[in-house]
Amino acid sequence: MDIRSLSHLPDSELLALVAAANADARGIWTPSDEDLVELRQAAVAIDAEEDRVPVGFAVAGPSGTGEVWALQSLAVVPRMRRQGVGSALLAEVLAAATSAGAKELRTGVLDSRNVPALGFMARHGFEPRGVIKLRMRRPNLENLPPVELPAGYTLRHYRGGDEAVWMELFHRIFADDPRSGVPPMTLRDLRDEFLSSPNWKPERLWFALAPDGKPVGMAMAWMRMEDNQAVASLHWVGVLAAHRGRRLGEALSLACLHQHQRDGWPDCWLPTESFRISAVQTYERLGFSAVYSLADYARPI
Repeated sequence: MDIRSLSHLPDSELLALVAAANADARGIWTPSDEDLVELRQAAVAIDAEEDRVPVGFAVAGPSGTGEVWALQSLAVVPRMRRQGVGSALLAEVLAAATSAGAKELRTGVLDSRNVPALGFMARHGFEPRGVIKLRMRRPNLENLPPVELPAGYTLRHYRGGDEAVWMELFHRIFADDPRSGVPPMTLRDLRDEFLSSPNWKPERLWFALAPDGKPVGMAMAWMRMEDNQAVASLHWVGVLAAHRGRRLGEALSLACLHQHQRDGWPDCWLPTESFRISAVQTYERLGFSAVYSLADYARPI
């Protein structure tokens, strides 16, 4: 087996190699025609060849500071897997990163359903880093329990003019939490992403109100793409810290599930993070279970 620079492959052969190596993978970066110049300029851009036929490739280089390198892609065609091709490519990347003074090699985001990729990473010393994102699903919207609220609390859906309330809750619950990595939202963002969407209905956004009438929680019955298919989703479910522990998140979630049921959806998905332990427990009580997770991985050099 030979390891060579990708520079010797014509564009058509390089794209064919990437497509063949990633054909059955999830969460792996695949370049388009526009990406080829950048790909070839990476610090390490190599392919593995068996009898002069390309059977795998790797792309890597510095990410931010020189002490961190990013493994942008590493893939092997199915017929050559588990024969040491991926390990040989990774060894070349690690050697180059070491020579450049790097201390850590990171991957992009990997889908837990990509079992071969995760197994390969584990065998070579990679571990999850940062936040692990979960994708959970309730398989049906039948037999939903009624919405129950603690004494004095009420729910209402969005009303015209609630944009400021919405943004304040969003920032206090989500964007101000450094663990979530959620960027601030502007009024324009809110209008472009939600209020101007053909999916928008006021009854798809719910607020929880404290006994004094102030909004203290929110949740959305929204739609998003899951494996290139539109699905019903619970979105931005959250309660201000001072009002947690009263199962308001559960009540808000149920209000959204009932709305999805009225809209005719057969099931419901939601995105969350593993560190939100109480939220995950709430979703599990509501019949959701984790389908897969997303995380990036790293190993020391």
